[in-house]
Amino acid sequence: MLLATWNGKAFTAMKAATPAGAKTLLLNDVSCTSVKRCVAAGLSVNNARTSEFGFTEVWNGRSWAADKAAWPKGITESLVFGVSCGTPTNCVAVGAAGTSKASAAKALSYNGKTWSQLSVPGPGKGKSSLLEGVSCPKANECVAIGEIGVTSGTATKPMAGLWNGRSWKMAFA
Repeated sequence: MLLATWNGKAFTAMKAATPAGAKTLLLNDVSCTSVKRCVAAGLSVNNARTSEFGFTEVWNGRSWAADKAAWPKGITESLVFGVSCGTPTNCVAVGAAGTSKASAAKALSYNGKTWSQLSVPGPGKGKSSLLEGVSCPKANECVAIGEIGVTSGTATKPMAGLWNGRSWKMAFA
């Protein structure tokens, strides 16, 4: 995993924070509202590639701090693919969480200090879903994209979601 700053002429490597229990780290997305406030989204896969969990990293202008994505009990795998910040104290991260057999699209909200879960409508019985990208042009206004499919299959269809600051409205193809 590489984090770096650009000074207009060259990149300088930065020390990333490592969440507890992390092995192989992958960063998927980053959103910055200023040079002193960035949030990155990623995931960690253990050495045996049998478990993975999503995490976020927050840049405060001096250092990165990492947090595992907090999901409900029973979740054995989680992924964080996208993040977008409308303001320094209003970010949304998206991904999926569940078990190795089925997962559901998930989202987190960041208030500048802590992350909390957002309720995303489930994909329905026998289906899995995930959100892969999100854009929040304003605080509490986000659009997310992803996919939905039958849990036991590989065919998926597009899915989109709209966050209005209170709830997600999902559209399935």
